[in-house]
Amino acid sequence: MDRGYYFDCIDTAITLYWRALGSARNMQLYTGDFEYVKSVDGKGPERIFNINISSEKIAKQLDDIVNKIRGKEIPDSFLITPNTKPANLVDLLVQRGFEVDTSGLCMAMDLCDLKSNKMSSDKIEVREVKDDKSLKEWVHIINTALFQSEIMSFEQFYDIYNLDNTRFYLGLFEGVPVSACFTIYDGIFGDLDMVATLKNYRNKGLASLTIDRALRDLDDLGVKTVSLRAETGGIELYKKIGFKEYCKRVSVSY
Repeated sequence: MDRGYYFDCIDTAITLYWRALGSARNMQLYTGDFEYVKSVDGKGPERIFNINISSEKIAKQLDDIVNKIRGKEIPDSFLITPNTKPANLVDLLVQRGFEVDTSGLCMAMDLCDLKSNKMSSDKIEVREVKDDKSLKEWVHIINTALFQSEIMSFEQFYDIYNLDNTRFYLGLFEGVPVSACFTIYDGIFGDLDMVATLKNYRNKGLASLTIDRALRDLDDLGVKTVSLRAETGGIELYKKIGFKEYCKRVSVSY
């Protein structure tokens, strides 16, 4: 596959993720030449993404976007991908006082390359979330280990969980739920997101086994390629699983 194929996968995964968040209660999704998710009550993640503005329209439209950001009408950060248009959007935003963060990576892997996970432990079990009790345990892990605060409520995650194209997973250590992730898929492309393990249970193989189950289920669903956005601390784990770097994760904030 050429790099353009993986860039399309990365773009699709980002769009799937943010549209899923935008489907939750008290969150709103706006579409057009660019899309953004905004919280109704100021609680929850917000971002501008899927930007496709022509070079002829960018100057006027970008001034309007910046004015709306200053007025707190729309989110104050952009997620830039290889397919973002115009290609020089980052430079145009920097000229207007925005700051750039390229600390993370956009990674992808073909599921045909998924290696057999030889790790096993009678102390670790991985389950797909199937009921409210398990979902509450999943939400606790995500808000505690990944965000260190209640970034989204149980009810909001419940809305995302009930979408037709999402799967949620729990990793248990000696019967205690301590690791989590979820996936979103559309056709041949999938997204792996919100990978988290409670601090006292890290470095025991829980994340690897939980991810392995999630990826194998995507493979069974006909997904061919999966993408993720990796923070610095998770890059080596994803490389060991088989993910490869394709570009920087570029976030531009006001």
